[in-house]
Amino acid sequence: MSLRKRVFLNVKINKGRSVGLFLVLSMILLFILVGLILEQTAKEAIQRVKSSANATVTLTANREQAFRNITKPKGTQQQLTLPAVRIAVAKKIAAATAVKSYNVSSMTTVKAVSFSAVTETADANATHVSGRKQNTENLSLLGVTRTTSLIAFSSGGSKITQGRALRASDGRTRNIIIEEQLAKKNKLKVGSKISIKSSSQKNISLKVVGIYQGGAPASSLALGQMNTSNTIYAGVETVNQLKNTNGMADSVTFSLKNAVVAKKFVKMASLQLDSSQYVLAADDSVYRALLTPLNNVRTFAKGLLLVSVSLGTIILTIIVAAIMSKRRAEIGILLSLGEKRMKIAAQVGSELLLIGLVASVMAVSGGTTLGNLISKQLIQQNSANASSLTIGTAQNQQAENNATTEEVSAQTGTQQGILRQNQQLKTLTVHLSWNTYGKLIVLGSLIIVLAVLIGTAHILFLEPYRFMSR
Repeated sequence: MSLRKRVFLNVKINKGRSVGLFLVLSMILLFILVGLILEQTAKEAIQRVKSSANATVTLTANREQAFRNITKPKGTQQQLTLPAVRIAVAKKIAAATAVKSYNVSSMTTVKAVSFSAVTETADANATHVSGRKQNTENLSLLGVTRTTSLIAFSSGGSKITQGRALRASDGRTRNIIIEEQLAKKNKLKVGSKISIKSSSQKNISLKVVGIYQGGAPASSLALGQMNTSNTIYAGVETVNQLKNTNGMADSVTFSLKNAVVAKKFVKMASLQLDSSQYVLAADDSVYRALLTPLNNVRTFAKGLLLVSVSLGTIILTIIVAAIMSKRRAEIGILLSLGEKRMKIAAQVGSELLLIGLVASVMAVSGGTTLGNLISKQLIQQNSANASSLTIGTAQNQQAENNATTEEVSAQTGTQQGILRQNQQLKTLTVHLSWNTYGKLIVLGSLIIVLAVLIGTAHILFLEPYRFMSR
């Protein structure tokens, strides 16, 4: 009788044994498949975060060096002079392939003329603490290239509710966008005109083209800090004209195409700058906050695969050894008839492979759903823990450092970016690819081959008469 017929005949006759092997192999392959799906899900999640997580590099004056350079002659107050960033230099850096967009920022403080600044607080007594009063008379006029490139807007911390965002074409105009609380208090709408007074005591007329929602509430701001509702966004050229700093900027923020290249970009851009005057700071906090938990999931998946293959091999080896002991009479007769030992081992292996092939279909049908379910739970749990830790740390630093208006907006945007990425990861579903299915077949076959080689060794090396005498 040929090997193929013996394999099918043994599987068919020994139905109880075949069913038992089917269940065991199904469970082994199921755990292997879950591990493979976990690894694939974590890998795809990492790629998604790499391509979509916000990563920015900010070019500003080197404050530390400026403090060191302060001279203090007798009878004079110490003065801090910060070098402005040349926009022409920033444009050269922005020409790098890693840069998706860049935003020039320049800020000044102005006073409201035809309207009033927001002064509300959560506590009526909040404006009188330790004999000090919050500064609610001034407004921050923040000049930018475009608002869509700001972290606060791109990450979802702030959003346009009426009108439109500022564009690069608004740079030389008097168009502005204001916060909705400021608009509500002064009954302003898109198209309204307001007047402000600059430091030169000159009245300037501005036109509202958009109203945005965002920023931290006044109750969360530290003593003496300006209400974030009093931040007005304008074109950078408009602010520079008021400050008489044409062609210069307070800072330049580069948005990168991929968070992975942040460090490399900083190193490259630093070569074009004077490190004693300027500093580049990378902000890939959203990417880093989510990368660690995703790598943890990937490590867990590899560990699950290793454990599944190891335990599967051990369990199947014990079962094969037990089966060989029960089939010693059949094996002894085959050896007496001149059958080769390796052919007998091949028969046992072929029986397991046949049953394993059917078991793999069962494992795939249930393992795909189970694997996606487990991977989503692990990714969400680990990401949520990392996000809570990152957001809590940012809030503590914000409170301790008495963050400025733009820093509050950036921190809010970072927090919203982490939450938005978590929401996107919830929709991540991995479909079983041919590559994954191929890995499952290879690992399943490897387990069966190892189990057969080890489980049959102690019997196949015996002489035929020993089988019959036992």
